[in-house]
Amino acid sequence: MKPFAIRIIIALLLGTAVAATVGYYLYNKPHEDLTAKPADAVLTVAALTDAYMSDEAAADKLYLGKTVEVSGVVGLAETTADGAVVVTLSAEGSMASVGCSFLAENAAAAAALTAGQQVRVVGLVDGFLLPDVKLSRCVLLK
Repeated sequence: MKPFAIRIIIALLLGTAVAATVGYYLYNKPHEDLTAKPADAVLTVAALTDAYMSDEAAADKLYLGKTVEVSGVVGLAETTADGAVVVTLSAEGSMASVGCSFLAENAAAAAALTAGQQVRVVGLVDGFLLPDVKLSRCVLLK
């Protein structure tokens, strides 16, 4: 085999090894602790849902992908088939709500919530799917 071909094969193997190592690191990277830093916005359920109901594009610019702290009343807390816990927070007199998806390590506290309970939750805004604003990686605040 020619020396040039050997160099190409070695470079390809090294590139593949580096790509696999970076991919493995990113896949296994721990989630950021949302309670360790201040939230980008502190809102009520009514304020967040009103912002999305009145102008979704403007609300996306303000909140999409950002960490928000939301306070509201638990409307529903359910465990999905895959073991995730989803809590719906509602505001009095509003049809819209905030759907909070909790990570497995926070699921036990979220599953213990009951309807009508006042709570504060911090999470990442994923967007608006009528009539809910979706939050992911939520953490229940004490």
